[in-house]
Formats: sequence, structure tokens, C-alpha cells
Amino acid sequence: MIKPNEYVNLKNKIHELISVYKSVNDKNVVTTIKNDTFALGVQYGIEQTDEWKHLVQAVDEISCSHQKADKFLLGIETLVVPFAMPSTKQIGKLFKKYKKVPDFEQSEFDLYETSYLGVNDTGNAKKF
Repeated sequence: MIKPNEYVNLKNKIHELISVYKSVNDKNVVTTIKNDTFALGVQYGIEQTDEWKHLVQAVDEISCSHQKADKFLLGIETLVVPFAMPSTKQIGKLFKKYKKVPDFEQSEFDLYETSYLGVNDTGNAKKF
């Protein structure tokens, strides 16, 4: 199981690799980026799962597109421990100094990609 921040990091690395396939001609650079990307599976402890193996097979091809990678990333999303949304009372305690605490509804967040809650106070130019 991986954390949401690790999933987002993995997703960004996969998309970076696909962009490298399309823009870089040097095979050594492509191989290095590919190895760094696939090393994340070992680092996060998911290298033995079927989802990871399918993703690696799909992304290992130079003809892989962002849409195809996203399809396989949905399989990896099943390995993510979703962000635990705090209760309304806990949110009130977290944002004590902020007068107008917004109502954080779970439906507006992708809990598989969220790792923290924050509020931007534009009047005081502060972030809570």
C-alpha cells in the first residue's frame, strides 16, 4: 500500500517519462529516466504487484501515450491508502485562527491524490 503523495509522485514521473520519449533522442537519457521511474516501484514496495507489472509493460514501450498510462495508473490507484478526511470538529480545531472555515466536502476532493488540507486567506495573504 502506498500513500497519496507517493502515488502523485509516481504519476508525475510516469508522465515525465512519456514526455521524454517524445522529446529526447539520446537513448542513454531515456534509459536513465526510465530506470529512475521504475525504481519507484521498488522504493514504494509495489514492484511485485500485478498492477505495477502491467504498468511497467505498458509504459516501457516508446509508443505509450498519456491516456494509456492513465488507464494503467487507475490500477495502481487500488494500492493507495486514501487520505483520511478529518471530521468537521477536527477541521475546526485545525483552523482555529482562521475565522471563516470552509466546509470541506469529501465529494470535491480526490482522496487518492490529496495529502493535506489548506486554506488560502487572500485578505491577509496567509495560508492555513
